[in-house]
Amino acid sequence: MGIEPSQKLPENQQFTSEAAQKAAHEAMDPELATLIANWPKLPEAIKAGILALVKAAT
Repeated sequence: MGIEPSQKLPENQQFTSEAAQKAAHEAMDPELATLIANWPKLPEAIKAGILALVKAAT
C-alpha cells in the first residue's frame, strides 16, 4: 500500500523546463508579470479589488 506513483505523461506533455517557463514569463506583458510576481505579497483587500475590476471588465 502507500502512495501510488501517478502515471507518467508522454514526453511531449511533460511540464515545461525551468528555462522554458522563464522564456514564457519574459514574453509576457511586463505589467502582468509584475502583478504575478507580487501577487503573494499583496494584502487580501487589494487582491479582492483587482479581481473585482477584472470580473467587472469581462
